[in-house]
Amino acid sequence: MLLRGLKKEGNGKMIDIFENRAVDEEQVERINKVKTQADYLYKYILEMCPGNREQSIAITKLEESVMWATKSIAHEKKGRRW
Repeated sequence: MLLRGLKKEGNGKMIDIFENRAVDEEQVERINKVKTQADYLYKYILEMCPGNREQSIAITKLEESVMWATKSIAHEKKGRRW
């Protein structure tokens, strides 16, 4: 049996949280802006921080934050964010 990731919306409807989401042009633009800003911070971290474990963790956490920000935009529902 394959278990799916289901989540209940406020209206009681179940949604698949692992379903791919189509994004529109405006969302693509916002995702690209997030990634551009993250790239600036990535380069700044490389320049300012010594190449040690802490720098590696900072970069990993930056990658993680971009992933969550992108997911947030992709999962946005028109007229409301969840």
